[in-house]
Amino acid sequence: PQEVVLADVARAARREVREATRLAGCEVAVEIPETATAQVDGAALELALSALLLAAAASAHPGDTVVVSWCRPPEAA
Repeated sequence: PQEVVLADVARAARREVREATRLAGCEVAVEIPETATAQVDGAALELALSALLLAAAASAHPGDTVVVSWCRPPEAA
């Protein structure tokens, strides 16, 4: 694992599915702050996210927007 910028991974996955989303008539919006990072296998995360985006595009209607977002996990008590 390495530290990756989650927005970069999401944008890379969006590029990977660009043709599928174009054919479905939908778009993918990335709403992740540039400061959001994680210690992960970036390539594996991109592959998994691409698969999820392809599934979303397959069930989307023309004009739909698939949103990839991130929220900070709650602080441990």
